[in-house]
Amino acid sequence: MYDIFALYLQRGNIDVGFMGGAQIDRFGNINATVIGADYQHPKTRLPGSGGAQEIAAWANRCYIMTPHQKRRFPEKVDFRTSAGYLGGRHEREAAHLRGGGPQAVVTDLGLMEP
Repeated sequence: MYDIFALYLQRGNIDVGFMGGAQIDRFGNINATVIGADYQHPKTRLPGSGGAQEIAAWANRCYIMTPHQKRRFPEKVDFRTSAGYLGGRHEREAAHLRGGGPQAVVTDLGLMEP
């Protein structure tokens, strides 16, 4: 994994990243860590990033794949595991995230752009 992140991803050699998550908000931010507002005592603890944050930050473009269910698309994610456009494109640029960000969310019902 070190070689993938250090030698390929951080150098800009990964063109497309594919990710998933339990929650995705309108800015393409992904939650794969906890469901519930209290991090210390969540309703559900999820597996976490597994490297998705690095893919979201450094891949040239990303696509998010998830089943189309209402619970997966809250107004704001409970925990931001992977950065989409944060609060808007200008916030992603201000954070100096090199990658192009999420291009689309792919579900079984369609394609949505953040």
